[in-house]
Amino acid sequence: MLSGGLVSVGYENAKKEFSMKNLINASLMRLIGIIALVAVIGFGFAACGGYDDEGAVTGVTLNKTRLSLEIGGTETLTATVAPDTATDQEVTWTSSNAAVATVSDGTVTAVKTGNATITVKTTDGNKTATCVVTVTPPAYDPDAADGTTNIGLSGPGGGIIFYYSEEGFTVKGTDITAHYLEVSPGQLGFMRWASSAFEETSITGATGEEIGTGKANTAAILAIDKNAPAAKACNEYSNNGKTDWFLPSRFEQREIHWKKTHLGISSGEFWSSTQFSGASEEYNKGAAISTDFRKNDEEISQFGNGKGNNCYVRAVRAF
Repeated sequence: MLSGGLVSVGYENAKKEFSMKNLINASLMRLIGIIALVAVIGFGFAACGGYDDEGAVTGVTLNKTRLSLEIGGTETLTATVAPDTATDQEVTWTSSNAAVATVSDGTVTAVKTGNATITVKTTDGNKTATCVVTVTPPAYDPDAADGTTNIGLSGPGGGIIFYYSEEGFTVKGTDITAHYLEVSPGQLGFMRWASSAFEETSITGATGEEIGTGKANTAAILAIDKNAPAAKACNEYSNNGKTDWFLPSRFEQREIHWKKTHLGISSGEFWSSTQFSGASEEYNKGAAISTDFRKNDEEISQFGNGKGNNCYVRAVRAF
């Protein structure tokens, strides 16, 4: 009985051990099967492009972010799509101001003076990169037989030539005889003529109106009101190594108005350096002459404007 009981107990234990092994083996087989199934599904999904990260566009860059061209000049920008293994390398090109610069398949053509932003965009992902293009006139010819042919071209100060006199004119307050006037290529800001403490102060030395008087007017303004915003901005302006800029006189600014199509100015009121003197003494002291550039090229509107008002400013130099 004893030995038989031992055999029975041993048999039961072996049976339980065998069942446990079978259960473990079965579980392992199921786990291996699940892993294999997931691998097969993943491989198939990737084969269909589901995990093709290398084929997607992640960005685009340009070989230049800034570009300067003279009118009529061209240059080709190069776009690089990332990664280089991207399936779709197609891009499109646009210009923010086609009147200033156009673009076709990356080739930029300068049309007229001004600024434009060239944008390249990927077809896949709409990734973008930009390049700011500045268009300037060609340099003037100092030996030109007819100086009027230089109007609209770039002067030695990097400005745009708007006036030529064959006989020349004297720059008041100097011993210089000049033949040309050039204006800064961009606006210096939107500002007052006088600082607040001098809004009602008449600048008697700044009454010059003629061509050649703007420099003396500017000096006279700053001699009394050293922080006069418009005159100070012009006096401190520097471009292309030239520092002899000034706020233009009434007639100098009139010439700018008549040539505004060359300058890219379409509207706005601009300060001159000329103290107003066309009304009562009380009114005159608080006014200077400004020019309304909203008028067309043939018309001109110049009037006494309150010195505390804001107008646009461009600097001028004679050479």
